[in-house]
Amino acid sequence: MSSAATPELPQQLLDSQTCLSADERQASIDAFSPAIVPGPLQTPAYARAVLSACGVTNPATLEEAVQLRMGRGHHVRTDHGHPHRYLLTEQALHTPWLGAQEVGEQRAFLRECVQLLHLRVRVLPTFSPIPWTGAFAILTYAEGEASVNVETPAGRLVAPQEMVPAYRAHFEALFAAAQPLSRVLAAHEGAGPQ
Repeated sequence: MSSAATPELPQQLLDSQTCLSADERQASIDAFSPAIVPGPLQTPAYARAVLSACGVTNPATLEEAVQLRMGRGHHVRTDHGHPHRYLLTEQALHTPWLGAQEVGEQRAFLRECVQLLHLRVRVLPTFSPIPWTGAFAILTYAEGEASVNVETPAGRLVAPQEMVPAYRAHFEALFAAAQPLSRVLAAHEGAGPQ
């Protein structure tokens, strides 16, 4: 395949400080997380389990990563002046690698999060009529500029600016096809760990 057929993604992996700085100055987040609960909406136990499953084994590094994720989450949850929309799939609510207590705590925390007026969380059905991609986040800054962070196994890549409208259209279509998280959690009540 020629290089002209494949858009070149800048190999700019974002480190944790870059992500935190972007979170602090952004006006809004539209994020799609098909496999797991989005980082800012995770409990410490859930974050620890996800990071451990991703190979973070050094206890000090693990705790630092959990604390960074909790800091980002606190910022997003207390940033009442800016709207944030999160979209996940039903599969992200099925967490076989967590115990019943951790699953209950994570779902209770999600119920608290959806009570915040500036947060909207929706769930795409497992068998969605709309094909979906991997994880990505559209960050729209106060000055109107937007960027897309695409999740990869090696970290986050910044998509080329000309791809922002396509990602935005994809997010809007998925978000419209999804159900409110509170409705999905109510359907899962009493189902126990999954």
